[in-house]
Amino acid sequence: SIVYLCMSEIDFKKIRAFGFLEDICNRFSTTYKDQLSPIDGSSLSAFAMNKDFERVLKTQMEYYSYDPNASRFDTVQRKIDDTKGILVQNIEKLLERSEKIEILVDKIEQLSEESVQFKKKSVKLKRHMWWKNFKLWIILIIVIIILLWLIISLACGFDFSKCAGTGSPSPPPPLVPTNTIPSVPTDAPTIIPA
Repeated sequence: SIVYLCMSEIDFKKIRAFGFLEDICNRFSTTYKDQLSPIDGSSLSAFAMNKDFERVLKTQMEYYSYDPNASRFDTVQRKIDDTKGILVQNIEKLLERSEKIEILVDKIEQLSEESVQFKKKSVKLKRHMWWKNFKLWIILIIVIIILLWLIISLACGFDFSKCAGTGSPSPPPPLVPTNTIPSVPTDAPTIIPA
């Protein structure tokens, strides 16, 4: 069987070293799968693939040593940190939005209360203006009646003596004066012509 070995400094992350070994194992087996014996890999001689595989080893060593995307753990950790940051931002935005919604709800409640007060005051003002208008009409009618009476009184006199005879019919004059007709005694005989 083939043994894969990796040496690193003590402070190098183990997860990166194991990631490197796994990657090399996969690349080596896919590149030389035809030349490997299924049982023990004995068809390969020592250092036979060194020249061909040396560039792959060097590239992958640099990648896993210096590139921050090399370790799956680091990549996952970075993604988790990014997601966490986005989540924190979303929560902050949600809290700000919630505060704004609370402010809007408070303003709506305040406007509702003010509208009820406004309606009560407008009804009260409407009644007051109606009574004021009613009183004005009553005063205007009384003034017109007084002016009419004053005009008629000036024309006919305050006791209406100048206008009293013109408005009503006078009694009929007697048809015959009473002293011109001779009186007939009631004891006298009556003659009836035949």
